[in-house]
Amino acid sequence: MPPPQLVNNSNAASLVTASGNGEYLLPLLVNKTARTLRGRAYVLEEAITTDFALVRASPGDRHGNLAFHRSAADFTPVAAMAGRTTIAQVEELVELGAIDPGAVHLPGIYVDRVVDPVPAGDKDVEKRTVRTREERH
Repeated sequence: MPPPQLVNNSNAASLVTASGNGEYLLPLLVNKTARTLRGRAYVLEEAITTDFALVRASPGDRHGNLAFHRSAADFTPVAAMAGRTTIAQVEELVELGAIDPGAVHLPGIYVDRVVDPVPAGDKDVEKRTVRTREERH
């Protein structure tokens, strides 16, 4: 059996595992299609899809063009594209064209519904709390 290869993948730990007796177990690679592209071997995996993707953005327009703040722009668009139905809640609903096209992180083609914005004061999460110096000691 060939030695295991480290796979640059989110589930790499479960793809390649070694048992204590030196045997290598590849449980997720059984019956998988492999392709070689430009001299490198790749295992084809089916994409993850969800029934619904619920995202929160600010700003967004009625056509579903969304922009995200800070690190929300990293993974939220990918999660939204994986949903069969994507529902977006926007903090600020703006007119069509008000968002600079270069600032749109998720185009409206991936958004099925835009729900009414919720005032920032109504959010139960994202409230900053800090301890006083006396509480730290």
